[in-house]
Amino acid sequence: MPVLSEPRRLSGPIVIFSFDRPHYLGRLCASLRAQRRVQIRDEDVFLLQDGAVSPHSGVRMGEDDAIAACVATFREHFPNGVVMHSPENLGIAFNIRRGEQLVFDTLDREVGYFFEDDLEAGPLYMHMMEELYAALRAVPKLGYFAAYGDLKLQAEGPEVSLVPLAHNWGFGLTRGAWRQIDARLARGFYKVLQGRDYGARNHFRLHELMRGSTVATSATSQDAFKAMACAELGLARVRTDVCFARYIGEHGVHFTPKNFEKHGFRDMRWVERDDVFLAPVDAAAIDRMQQATTEAMRRFRQDGFEAVAAAHAEKRFDEDRLVTRQDVEDLYRLLLDKRPHGEAMFNAFVGKRPLKDLRRRLVFTDEFRSRNPLPENWHRNG
Repeated sequence: MPVLSEPRRLSGPIVIFSFDRPHYLGRLCASLRAQRRVQIRDEDVFLLQDGAVSPHSGVRMGEDDAIAACVATFREHFPNGVVMHSPENLGIAFNIRRGEQLVFDTLDREVGYFFEDDLEAGPLYMHMMEELYAALRAVPKLGYFAAYGDLKLQAEGPEVSLVPLAHNWGFGLTRGAWRQIDARLARGFYKVLQGRDYGARNHFRLHELMRGSTVATSATSQDAFKAMACAELGLARVRTDVCFARYIGEHGVHFTPKNFEKHGFRDMRWVERDDVFLAPVDAAAIDRMQQATTEAMRRFRQDGFEAVAAAHAEKRFDEDRLVTRQDVEDLYRLLLDKRPHGEAMFNAFVGKRPLKDLRRRLVFTDEFRSRNPLPENWHRNG
């Protein structure tokens, strides 16, 4: 493919989701600034910076200095970029949703490009994303698309083909697809997440949502539920076989240096050649990919899901289940070293309110605090 004489402006804005890893964010921003064949204006780049302290639990999720460093890092690379700094910790699911709402509702754009901070883009990443968007717009049931490639294949090009998407990394999304996906998640997934920290989401309730679907996954993450939504809606999720980026998240929620190495991400490389080109898009082939992905999720729902849910239930208790009489007895004994006086607490909680409400009711009493004084070197976060 000949090199374009003039860089083309992106079809949609770039949204970067950030929390407390300025060292990764700097690599992503530098790589976006170094893109070739496209024009990236600062005004089209948005930093969706999450806050430090949870509004639900009061727990500090990150340090102010690290978060300030993220904003400064972004400003270093995109001085006129737009920073949207949340005053509180939203968690990854609602911070990403905030970015999607920004692009498709507030800015009223047809397509957006979304990055977390742990993907480093090769110099032709956004060029290939534009190629994908132009070619895939004619596909009637398109969901997510990305150009980070297939680590196992690491095709060398120059011809670039499409394979099923694995992770929502450096992805493109259209407004029509997002509206369908978001509406489906709003009916269940986002309701379960509401009012609690993302890391403390109730997996029991999320497993119940999966039981009500014909498809399921082994995870309860926001990426997993978006993949389920695409399967339920018949929306395709595709990526390039050629790698145009590399995953760098060696330290994070889901990765440690050990499993980063195990999965081979240290060897992930983007192609250096300039003569890459996207093969003609075959809508029927994309539809077959989507059907195969959906079928795999259906088989897991039938054959593997209940074992995963049961394994989780062996390790955890459901804090949202209704209180039993035994729960009242047990918590009084463990927290207050006594039995309940009379029937008032039984009548107020048993079969009526969730276990977490009873626990909160007892832990925040003066009686509990007097029996459990804080150590002298304890400092309240927040």
